[in-house]
Amino acid sequence: ELDKFIDLIKKSSKPIFYTGGGVINSGPEASKYLRELVSLTGFPITSTLQGLGAYPGDDQQFLGMLGMHGTAYANKALALFELGRGKESLDAIDQAVTLEPSKVEGWSNRGIITSAMGLYDEALRSAVETLRLEPGHSGAILTQAQVYLLRGDFKAGWRAYVHRHGVRQVHKVQSDLPSWKGEPLSGKRIHVIPEQGFGDTTQFIRLTKALAERGAEVVVSLPTRLMGLLAQLDWVSAWIAEDEAPPACDYQALMLDLPHFLGIDESSIPLAEGYLEAPPLDAPFEALIDSHRRDLNVGLVWRGNPGHAADHLRSMRLKHWEPLVRQAGVRVFSLQ
Repeated sequence: ELDKFIDLIKKSSKPIFYTGGGVINSGPEASKYLRELVSLTGFPITSTLQGLGAYPGDDQQFLGMLGMHGTAYANKALALFELGRGKESLDAIDQAVTLEPSKVEGWSNRGIITSAMGLYDEALRSAVETLRLEPGHSGAILTQAQVYLLRGDFKAGWRAYVHRHGVRQVHKVQSDLPSWKGEPLSGKRIHVIPEQGFGDTTQFIRLTKALAERGAEVVVSLPTRLMGLLAQLDWVSAWIAEDEAPPACDYQALMLDLPHFLGIDESSIPLAEGYLEAPPLDAPFEALIDSHRRDLNVGLVWRGNPGHAADHLRSMRLKHWEPLVRQAGVRVFSLQ
């Protein structure tokens, strides 16, 4: 396949790299290799909305986001949305679906935009219209899933969330190993695979205890930077680095598929009382805390991954915390 790819490139008169969310989901190494490949070939590169951030936007070979979302108004809406101009973005996408009401992409993008703006009824209406035009549309079902989860309807949300596989590339699974879908686990070994960020992994790792309680030997792949924190969980039989090959297993499971197949709802979230302990403080930081024992000491995590394409929708600016910082008797520590 690689030889065919190289041959096609050689025969192309105007080659261009067209990249998407698969690069983002494949981790920082994929972005690194993409940059090297583009630099080596000298070819121009463009990106879908989901692939923004994988390649430097200020590089001279980058042509910007490719218009793959239907009408010019739909493209304009997504560009405005990326710039954080929500009201203008919504006006543009409404214009898109008014001009071309039979365009699937317009309704699908309207669902994405309205969901991100917290207009959940409108997001669901857009998803329903998308599915009417194209039954089984994975993006629309993913929009429904996200809205259900945001509203606390976990059963419906997790059931629909498995459709993310039709939208986001999941590259880490083994093609020759069955995925676990609720089968008996007594005496079985299961490989659990994180697929998203550190926050998701830290939250959802608790679900692996339910696998152990069903009799499974649980093997978990982890980013190296999380090993020190999560290795304290004694129900996991083995921890392996993400780039290591797992031992022979009977099943594999993506971590964010577990809530659906375990039947988790709002009344059955496991380990709600807590499951992690912070490591001991180093001496200088402990001394700093001790010097302010009379205050309410607050540790603040205020940013996500700055390399994420949607970081502007996920991270706050420090200035937004100013009212808390200025509270008498409150001492705030940035943990970034």
